[in-house]
Amino acid sequence: MDINKFAEEASKLADSKGLWGNSGIKTVASLIHCEWSEALQEDRANRPMYYHRCSGNELFEYDACEDETNSECYYKVRAKEAECNFRDAKPEGIAVELVDGIILICSTISKYGCIFEENDTDRFIEWVPTKWTTYPLECIGDLELPVLVYHLHRLVSQVSVYDISASMESLQIAAGLAWIWVELRGLDPEKILMEKHKYNQTREYKHGRKF
Repeated sequence: MDINKFAEEASKLADSKGLWGNSGIKTVASLIHCEWSEALQEDRANRPMYYHRCSGNELFEYDACEDETNSECYYKVRAKEAECNFRDAKPEGIAVELVDGIILICSTISKYGCIFEENDTDRFIEWVPTKWTTYPLECIGDLELPVLVYHLHRLVSQVSVYDISASMESLQIAAGLAWIWVELRGLDPEKILMEKHKYNQTREYKHGRKF
């Protein structure tokens, strides 16, 4: 995957949806913090790493479908339907919220005219441990989510309006940690990222929010 190409696309999409507007780096950093916290809230609610809600059906609206082929949805499994018409298009879950943070970081880096140090995802996740040595690469996946989120918050908190270059490196490291953690938990961050990016293209202006 070409990270810088995706970052450019994500930034253009965010701009077209009004998510940048007059937002400065402090506001954007706060929004990235929100994504990390939402991942933690998903974990606290004992929700899966990745799922789709069952929508349009009051009785089963909180059923979680892990994916299209392995669904726990009443209509698809118990009712033997070939396809679930209530499967919401929006991906959700712990991994998805972490990937949301990655998408916002990608958008931010491109918005400020910067690029990722390594353009290819495989090289990028090898670059991350050279800059962040708190844990060996192979141990990142063993971190409990609250510990990971603590470190992600700490990295984003280093963002400064006075040193954009250092800020962008700190954001890259945070994105890399989230990416590695999701991958080491057995999921495909790139697949989730592209699915969420595609979904974001269908969302309303400012995603229906104030900013």
